[in-house]
Amino acid sequence: MAQWTFIDPNTLLPGDPWTSAKAQAAFENLEAVIKSAPGAPRPVTLDSYFAQGGSNLLSGLGPGSIELPANFFFGSFGVGVTTSTSFQSNDQLTITERATGTLRFQASQTARRTSTGGAGSEIRLLRNGVTIQSWTLGIPSTETTVSETRVVDLPASAGNVFEWQIRCINVFGNNPGVALGTTRPRADDTVENFGLWAKRSEVV
Repeated sequence: MAQWTFIDPNTLLPGDPWTSAKAQAAFENLEAVIKSAPGAPRPVTLDSYFAQGGSNLLSGLGPGSIELPANFFFGSFGVGVTTSTSFQSNDQLTITERATGTLRFQASQTARRTSTGGAGSEIRLLRNGVTIQSWTLGIPSTETTVSETRVVDLPASAGNVFEWQIRCINVFGNNPGVALGTTRPRADDTVENFGLWAKRSEVV
């Protein structure tokens, strides 16, 4: 396995000779980094990147179809069902400093009717406790469940808290409840972890 050799930047100034030792070290150092040779710099994980003061990887995002990785926010969105006529939280998430820009928020909304009752639904998306947009869905005319997909693009910055809420409206009879399903925020770009492969016997 190639050995890591430190090359003093002070020996790489304009006018300094480019020696065979420097060339050999530069050639071997690339392999040494890939194979994690003793003393060689190690590729950092996303968490250690930010722990070391790394800059915002995803700044200036635009709305798109790519789900953001879970480590770009705290919390999560889930799937919720309620029979309440008061708004119920369907989880919330906080955007971290790792991603800022315009994010796409998407949710599925349902309303239901059964032989014993029915309920329409109202959902809303809040940012920092303030309602940004809401949608209502009426009770179907027959025994069935209807659904609609709701999409909204919103600017987001570090510390913003987004929350989906749901409630029943126009309830009659035995309320069958309504559902709200959500996805991670989406954007036009994301990050990927490109792993480096090497023989186990060559990795320290």
